[in-house]
Amino acid sequence: MRILLIGTGVSSKLTYFGMHAERLEIVDSLLNTAAEGLWNPSEFDKSVLLRLAGFSYAARGQYTLGQKKLEDALRIFSKPSVFKHKQGPLNMIVTLNALGKIWSWQKDYPKAIEYHKQALELANEQKLLVSIYITQADLAEAHLRMYYEEFDSAFLLHALDAVNNVLHAAKADEFTTIRAKSCAAEALANLGKVTESLRIGIDVLEINDIVTRVYCYTRLLGAIAICTQGINKELSLTCLALCQRLFSEIHYSFGLSKVRKLLSITKLTPEQLQATYASISRQSIDQIHRFIVEEAKNYMNQINHSNEPR
Repeated sequence: MRILLIGTGVSSKLTYFGMHAERLEIVDSLLNTAAEGLWNPSEFDKSVLLRLAGFSYAARGQYTLGQKKLEDALRIFSKPSVFKHKQGPLNMIVTLNALGKIWSWQKDYPKAIEYHKQALELANEQKLLVSIYITQADLAEAHLRMYYEEFDSAFLLHALDAVNNVLHAAKADEFTTIRAKSCAAEALANLGKVTESLRIGIDVLEINDIVTRVYCYTRLLGAIAICTQGINKELSLTCLALCQRLFSEIHYSFGLSKVRKLLSITKLTPEQLQATYASISRQSIDQIHRFIVEEAKNYMNQINHSNEPR
């Protein structure tokens, strides 16, 4: 048991930083040890390892293998003898959400949403508040991804509905709150609710390490680009160019595709984006970030001033 606790604890920390290769090395080593008969894990322990391995394989693009391991884990967690473990319901929720994310990565958003809804139903049944908030953020992200495929504003409303509870939750952890706020800012921007979107967006942009949370950060940049389109072209282009730079650095194809869609929404051209991209490539991320925050605040002040009674 001691080796399991060390293995899963270390691998969870590694995965938090995106180091899926190291996570797999640890988890596969434990699974191989069990397969060779050198260690006899309980069904619960084995399912936890399958869950960890499954998500790591999928994060590396091996979706079929990742899904198989996660589905194997889900079958074990569903057994009454395993589910009654004090961590059984939580691990089942995490597995369902992992499957939802993987289907979302493959652009099967209805199936992704189905898995997240199953996770949310179980989290509500078990009254696991943290899991409820995390799953609601997952649901919002899936709805936003679906919006950029179909451009149906109903998905924006679904995203806002999903995170509304998180935005007002006192017990949500900081990262889940950031995810929820970035989703809300993006949905509101696309719905044309500029003031509300900017208010939430600027609040999150001032968090010290927000730049390191790339997926949330770029969602906020996209929201600002939409809010300032036609008003502050330099700010819109800088936001999109920084998104392109960050996505290029992590080789995130979905993100780069989304930048192209944001270009269309903001009525900017690829040539304008490339010129701005070349310009900001000589600046540090911190410099660009400060410019974006300052310009967004200036625009927000202009809006507030124009709304003052005369």
